[in-house]
Amino acid sequence: MQAPGFVDGDSPNTKLRDYHLGAWTLNGAVLISQAVDFGAPLPGVNNTDLDNHAYDQDVMIARDFLGTHDLGCYELQANRIISDRVFAEAFGDRISLLR
Repeated sequence: MQAPGFVDGDSPNTKLRDYHLGAWTLNGAVLISQAVDFGAPLPGVNNTDLDNHAYDQDVMIARDFLGTHDLGCYELQANRIISDRVFAEAFGDRISLLR
């Protein structure tokens, strides 16, 4: 089983852990958590995440599995990914995500 790809879910300080889904670059390729665009939309359910952002946002560079609904309590917002950062490196440098 593959890790969900949180921004910082492994921080030793549990109060500072960041469970937003992550995106990063590796060798020039943009990699995104497999939990992004994983599930089918859930009609009739609260359609906002814990940050009060809309669920079911299609991240075009992510492969949809069953639909555009992200797993977990936070939805990665497609318009908030900056994939062409000047300082992105080939060593797993995280992409800037604005919340």
